[in-house]
Amino acid sequence: METVKISKGRHFLKKGDRIKGLFVILQGSVRAVYKNDEIDMETGSIVGLMESASGVYLCDYVANTDCVLYAYPYRNTEDYKKIFASDEKYVAVFTMGAVRKAANMLGRYGTFYKSAKNYYVAVMNFYGEYEKLCNDYQIPLKPFKKLTSMPPVVLEQPIERWTMEYYARMSTFSLKYIDQFLGRDYAIGIGEIQNAVCWMRRAMFLIEELKDYLNAHKELLLSAGGEDLFQMYFELARKAAGTGVDLEPVLEKISEIMEFCRELPRYKRPKKIIFEKVPRNPTGKIEKPLLSFARVAGFDTATFGLTDTDVYPLLWRKGNNIIAQSCMTNFVKTRQEPLETWKNIWTSILRWLCRDNSLNFNNWPSDPHPAFGRYAEITSADRKIAIRKGAEWIEK
Repeated sequence: METVKISKGRHFLKKGDRIKGLFVILQGSVRAVYKNDEIDMETGSIVGLMESASGVYLCDYVANTDCVLYAYPYRNTEDYKKIFASDEKYVAVFTMGAVRKAANMLGRYGTFYKSAKNYYVAVMNFYGEYEKLCNDYQIPLKPFKKLTSMPPVVLEQPIERWTMEYYARMSTFSLKYIDQFLGRDYAIGIGEIQNAVCWMRRAMFLIEELKDYLNAHKELLLSAGGEDLFQMYFELARKAAGTGVDLEPVLEKISEIMEFCRELPRYKRPKKIIFEKVPRNPTGKIEKPLLSFARVAGFDTATFGLTDTDVYPLLWRKGNNIIAQSCMTNFVKTRQEPLETWKNIWTSILRWLCRDNSLNFNNWPSDPHPAFGRYAEITSADRKIAIRKGAEWIEK
């Protein structure tokens, strides 16, 4: 055994190289880089344990920080006996390291397996809701051919739950307990280590398979090209906006897609608009708000209340988000005017969200609107109709 110092950023073990030693991390952090995964190994972890039955390193090891390692020469399983003979407490030390590494790998496997299954269910549910909303709004359904290429996730030999629970429980035992359990017996210690190594490797390969599945189908929900469910919901919102229907169900689904994607690996954070209660701070505390509001008065143009009036941010950018201090989606219900101005505001917002500067509204809902022109003749029958409609409105 010898002490080895590794400088930050050094790629000190390469995938495919013949195994030459096991390394206990005394100080620092090491990153293990797999096919499409990375794991940080902290103080107390043993680099090379997972490869101790294969003869070659299965991943690349890079120092995250300046590191101090104990290096133990190792070529094959028989070398464990030499390590144990130098100090018999190493039987428990290396076994505990193997058990904890196996528990970590199996836990990651469980997480990715659950994510892959949840992803399939979520995609199918989101498309099902899309179909329902298209039907509710009486808008033609847009076909989604990519969906047919996505099968449910199926592993030929998934790891059984009892195996994960076994190593999760074993990883909680103290070094003293493991030492007593093994009785410093070399054969039992090596057997426990190699059994844990088998589960580590199996978990690693299954994690790669699950991540390949997620990467292959991740663009169904959110993609750079825009051919995804996320974009389909926005197109639905755009088409529905011109009919004056309630867009809240569509906006809720868009929000759900973004929140779901945020929990999955390899998704860039999507653009989003947030509607939430924010403390009303003067505009000066929010740099360059996109839209502000104040207590003023006027028709189309503010004429009164412009002097010494507090101005507050209504809409502003923060990172990859737009934050709104009021629910701006109810522009019809709250009769926000002027109509052309609000049409321009929402055109700009949706162009930003959809990454499409050609997006435009063919029409814009106007409610209420005058039943008669300025110089129209109003008859007694019209007056009766107006009174009846007014009474109906009050009753509702």
